[in-house]
Amino acid sequence: MEYAKIIKKIYPQSEQVLDHLTFLRYFDSHQKYYEENIVKRAINRYENFWIPFILNNSRNTDEDLQFSPPLDIHWVWHVHMLAPQAYKADLESSVLKRVIGHKPSDPNSSNDKSKREKTESLWRKCYPEEAFNLDLNHEDTEVFTTSFSYDIVKASRRQQVFFYQVSLPHYADKDFLRSSIRRYAMYLQLKQIYSDTFLVPCYDIDIVWHTHQANPVQYVQETTEILGKLLNHDDSVNDRAVGSKLSNASQVTSKLWKETYGEEFRNPGCMYRGLPPRGQLLQLSKDDQMSLLKTKIAQIKLSTIEWSFLNHESSTRAKIETYIKLKNSSLDFPKTRVKRYSDVQGIATGDKWDFKQENVFEIEECTLPKMGFHLDSWMNKPFCICFTTEKHKTHNVPSLFPLYPFPENPEVKKLKFDSKGHLKLQIEFSGLSSRPTDMIFGIQPGTFYDCIMPETVQTLWGPIPLETLPEGVDNTCRAVTHDIVNGMEEKVMSVYLIHS
Repeated sequence: MEYAKIIKKIYPQSEQVLDHLTFLRYFDSHQKYYEENIVKRAINRYENFWIPFILNNSRNTDEDLQFSPPLDIHWVWHVHMLAPQAYKADLESSVLKRVIGHKPSDPNSSNDKSKREKTESLWRKCYPEEAFNLDLNHEDTEVFTTSFSYDIVKASRRQQVFFYQVSLPHYADKDFLRSSIRRYAMYLQLKQIYSDTFLVPCYDIDIVWHTHQANPVQYVQETTEILGKLLNHDDSVNDRAVGSKLSNASQVTSKLWKETYGEEFRNPGCMYRGLPPRGQLLQLSKDDQMSLLKTKIAQIKLSTIEWSFLNHESSTRAKIETYIKLKNSSLDFPKTRVKRYSDVQGIATGDKWDFKQENVFEIEECTLPKMGFHLDSWMNKPFCICFTTEKHKTHNVPSLFPLYPFPENPEVKKLKFDSKGHLKLQIEFSGLSSRPTDMIFGIQPGTFYDCIMPETVQTLWGPIPLETLPEGVDNTCRAVTHDIVNGMEEKVMSVYLIHS
């Protein structure tokens, strides 16, 4: 069966993959559920409470979907489903005698919370002595022996690092996911052609595969229809050393993929990232994070602007538009960042025109604000004998005036510009304070240099995964150090990039 037809037959679509990613993200941010003691207790509850609960309250896999288990059980149940052969065999050997229906969902969604509340209400009637929500701080020393053939405890350890591999922002992009679903269908077609060959997926394929397995009823039906048998998933093969089963299978998969589809198997942003850097990277405190986003704030108010220019006494009217130009502003990025301050018609007073200003304008120092002006005047010109017409003139304007750095205390700055006349005004700075804002950071060019990265050395560079190369071959890389600057173009941190 060609992959274009397979796509139409399989369950996972972008929305389901996104729900599955949200599920994984929830547990990755609540890692208490990963602790071995919690996992063991959850397996006990899964086997001795959740499966009997479904037996007593649901007649089929469709009705199963009305319920949602306690979160500790949900995690181990999820891990179990990622071994589809063992899951099917274990559930068919249980008192239920069938698999439990499931679809990926967001544990924080209103729908999932509602289902958990309904489940909890029935749970209390079924198990008055067993709390629905597990006390995660309680140490249980009771020894429990599972009847399952699958070692969920070990599998849980392996699955704890999976989300890190698929947690980058592009995994939430709909176009990327559509490509991932297409490549998963291609993977199934390749498995159909080479049924006895151990093939390994890239992570864009793997997240769709996991999503498919999280709907066990359709997974069994669809993979059996496509391949003639249930496609198993074995996540215990994770030794990446040269010559290992995984390493060899990766090369075989790449070769067969290229021969079959005429394109590269490896996909940018979909390869192994190494282990999650938990405990290896400095965690900035909230205060440190907020300090990086903090900027000075000021209220500015212009005094009456005085403007005199050549032939000003002959002009019938004059206008000044004052504006603030922002170099950095996340609000309008990447559009032109110009804010009008005022647009005022002048009043002729002897040898000058006066322009009254009443606006107060709040500005942020990190936007590097500058003040500018548009200067226009009009004068009457004779037209024929009995008529006049108004002639417009746009005047040369002074250069943009920087309003930064802000003063430490309230003050008034006096400005005077001369260009075939003069422009005179005062700027009053008040309400000076500071606060976090949406900061735009810049990256300054650095200098590249050569370096050799041993695979086993993480000191200095941090947890950077590098492929193991043949013996005697060095990982020669190009490295560069960039300065990261804030809106005021002050260096706030450095970033080290390694280009393999």
